[in-house]
Amino acid sequence: DGGHYYIAAAYLALLAIIFIGMASVVLRMAQGQPHDGPKITRGEPLTAVIPPAVLAVVFTLLGVWIPEPLRVILTDAAKTLGG
Repeated sequence: DGGHYYIAAAYLALLAIIFIGMASVVLRMAQGQPHDGPKITRGEPLTAVIPPAVLAVVFTLLGVWIPEPLRVILTDAAKTLGG
């Protein structure tokens, strides 16, 4: 509505660059040539597994039970926004 077409064009151009960059990586992984043989890996380090696991547990618990202080904060925020 503001007539700022150059901002919209720049946004779409940058979005296209991001899409092309991501698509080139994914397509190389999906359709690239396989390596000579399978590489044996030892698995993920524990420091890379624990943080996502803790977040998964926290989000699961918050999906089932919301602590009273957090419920009050969320209710007050909803009332402030008109909910």
